Amino acid sequence: MTVTLSGEKREHVETLINKVLLTPMITVRTLAQTVGTLIACFLAIEYGQLYHRHLEILKINSLKTVYDFERLILLSEEAMSDLKWWLHDGLKSKKSLVREKPRATIKSDSSGYAWGAGIEEAGGGSNGESLNYSSNVNDTILVPRVGNYAEKPNNTLKAIKNTSVSSIRHKSNSSSLQETEVDGLHLVREKTKSIGMSRTTSKIILSSWREKTQRQYSIYLKRYDRFCKTKNADPFDRNEKTLIAFLTDMYKKKYGYSAINTARAAMSSVNDVGSHPLVCRFMRGMFNLRPSCPRYTYIWDVSLVLKYLRTLAPSTGLELQSLSAKLATLCALVTGPWCQTFHAMDIKHMQISEGKATFHIASLLKTNSSKNPISTITLRAYREDRRICVFTCLKLYLKRTKHLRSTT
Repeated sequence: MTVTLSGEKREHVETLINKVLLTPMITVRTLAQTVGTLIACFLAIEYGQLYHRHLEILKINSLKTVYDFERLILLSEEAMSDLKWWLHDGLKSKKSLVREKPRATIKSDSSGYAWGAGIEEAGGGSNGESLNYSSNVNDTILVPRVGNYAEKPNNTLKAIKNTSVSSIRHKSNSSSLQETEVDGLHLVREKTKSIGMSRTTSKIILSSWREKTQRQYSIYLKRYDRFCKTKNADPFDRNEKTLIAFLTDMYKKKYGYSAINTARAAMSSVNDVGSHPLVCRFMRGMFNLRPSCPRYTYIWDVSLVLKYLRTLAPSTGLELQSLSAKLATLCALVTGPWCQTFHAMDIKHMQISEGKATFHIASLLKTNSSKNPISTITLRAYREDRRICVFTCLKLYLKRTKHLRSTT
């Protein structure tokens, strides 16, 4: 199944691009409107996100110079090249809703120091020269062993915001550019390396944190690393004064208790300074001064929702969007899982028997552990009132969407 622009939308975008290309000078407002129009087409244009960045950069730089949307500017050659791609290739393309599982993932990012990229065991970085807005993955100076992967179909280019360039800044600590790390947990990796652990062991230790936790820790580890450099401190030292100074700096910047406690937990992944009595006392004071409020402070009346869902009967007469919303609501009321669990419910791992449907959760969830293994979710029939029966609604949904799945 694919998504394409409607004929009217395609004609509108084409007219807009031609108008911009034929005009020697355009206003910043016109450029901003053009960028907004192209961004609105991303859902239907394959690779559209790769061909608007020079336009976006030109808009930002123009407003930085003089904040005036009526100011006339001249399009750069790169910006014109992006527009021509949309005109000749982009508007003719289509985007698939369902993709094949990628065979490889390329991770890349840049900083003010250097570029870095890696795939599987291969990787590389730049020498710190010519750091501009270019993002050509086939640049042999940047990633000499990655380019060939990018030319293969179904391979994914994945941008990671928190690329570690530590080994580029401190080349004396790096055996080669090919070993440059490309994620934000470089402090943990350097710590395991400093005590003689292998790369495989380090990878296993990092896997003890789920992907979301790694992203959270990555942010604060990078900030702590920068903070230590301003204080000429070693982030690997068990120095409670440095950590408390860092947490105090976060407090002054109006961070809440939850964010500061996450930062402390991230530091504990490098050493056990987070459990120091003085740090624990600091966190207690932090909670008293800026307590963490619960996300939900009241419970809404479920009977009101059920009363409304009964009006959406018979379900056979509902539009697909309304039927989907009704099914999702009934599933939430019956099972009460996390949103992540909903996302993991896949009909490929579903078994339907007499009066019930059982989903076997195949992916690892946040609540899973060695003591709480991956479980199943069962949706049972509610024969007392079929208007709000989740099992009946599920069977109808599967029937209504069968033709959509068979075409993918």
